[in-house]
Amino acid sequence: MNYKGGVGKTTLTANIGAEIARRGKRVLLVDLDPQASLTLSFYRPEQWRQTLQPSQTIKHWFESWRPRGKLRDPLELVATPARANFWIPGSGRLDIIASDLTLSEVEEDLVVAAHGAAGGRSGRDFLRVFGRLRDALSLIPAGEYDFVVIDCPPSFGMLTRSAVLASDFLVIPAKPDELSTVAIEHFVDRFAYFGSVYDGAAVRLRSADPQDRVSAVILGVVFTMVRFQGKAPILAEQIYIDRHHAGVPAFRGVVRENHSFYADAASESVPLVLSDRAPRLNVEEMRSLVTEIIGRIGDPHGD
Repeated sequence: MNYKGGVGKTTLTANIGAEIARRGKRVLLVDLDPQASLTLSFYRPEQWRQTLQPSQTIKHWFESWRPRGKLRDPLELVATPARANFWIPGSGRLDIIASDLTLSEVEEDLVVAAHGAAGGRSGRDFLRVFGRLRDALSLIPAGEYDFVVIDCPPSFGMLTRSAVLASDFLVIPAKPDELSTVAIEHFVDRFAYFGSVYDGAAVRLRSADPQDRVSAVILGVVFTMVRFQGKAPILAEQIYIDRHHAGVPAFRGVVRENHSFYADAASESVPLVLSDRAPRLNVEEMRSLVTEIIGRIGDPHGD
């Protein structure tokens, strides 16, 4: 998550998921961004239109949601991108729940629903509106996936807040520049404020459901599109990497700039960490970063 667009969120999400799957785990990617960049990193536009868009996107889950009715099985929405999985050995698997270019309509519906629930008699409906994605993921049988990785839109709207409630950990991708680092502080402030509002509502309603709390932990900032001179980032960008980021630690690993290859990887539907044509240095750095991320999940404070 990050307020700022164009910071490499989708590239990072795709490669985190693909690398974990390459290590023998079962990974589900969820594309919550209406731009659908993550989805289109694994499926060509015509494939998406023909096979996924009609009935197999995350939008269809949100549209089928009822606070007290039977919920649609989210596994019905799961797709397995064949080109990427061809390069995943052994028992690993990479699946995705695709986005929809009209997902912004869902955002509008959620805003209306949250406003109506807040003004209604049952505040519990207010909690349920924000918890729709969490409810979907909770229906997936235990053991079906080892990791779920969510790509969020560049905002802190209803879709992103739904992702916060559905998540255990958050990663903030950022470019080493002024606008991206300012966006980090803004995101951290909004995250804390949302937590206080949502948790406060749960307390007032005396909810005993442990899911009715914002429990996600920010693991850290990953700097992306970093330009190197020799073996280190250029000085102008190292300054931003070394800054204090609202108390959020930066990962040691960074994503080196390589626009041409990342563009080629997306067009071929195979993330960098799975490609046999990728520059070795970029692959090794990305794999090392994923190892660091997994390590922080075991130790969120990085101690």
